[in-house]
Amino acid sequence: MSAEKADVAKLSDEELVRMVRTDDSELYEEIVKRYQDRLYRYLRYLTNQPDASEDILQEVFIKAYRNLFGFNTKKKFSSWIYRIAHNEGVNHLKRTARRKYVSWEEVGTPVDGNDKLNSQYYGKQNSHGNGKQNSHKSGKQNSHSGTTPV
Repeated sequence: MSAEKADVAKLSDEELVRMVRTDDSELYEEIVKRYQDRLYRYLRYLTNQPDASEDILQEVFIKAYRNLFGFNTKKKFSSWIYRIAHNEGVNHLKRTARRKYVSWEEVGTPVDGNDKLNSQYYGKQNSHGNGKQNSHKSGKQNSHSGTTPV
């Protein structure tokens, strides 16, 4: 290790951030080296998704770099970057939770055989018990099923 690299390794995170902001943006690589393993473990614990954790970690480092000038060097850098990681992990969980898909098999049939949702939405059930309006009420028929479009 060269003397210059050894000196960089001795710098505090906050000193390193000051240097990245003023002198050499390539020193950000040292920040990545210091935090990539720890943040990955934290994100993996938080999300329980190893592949997603790698992607989130990349976003964390990009977001931290873009907002480096907003970081107050009088505070701890580790707290700041962990907060970014936490927020990104939670945002990922929220996004993926909204994407849950349910198969028709999981939906199933109502236990009592009475489809209350359809009867509330479509009105009283017709003589066939399917909750659709009878076609003779509107005079218009759906060419595909012979029932009134709803």
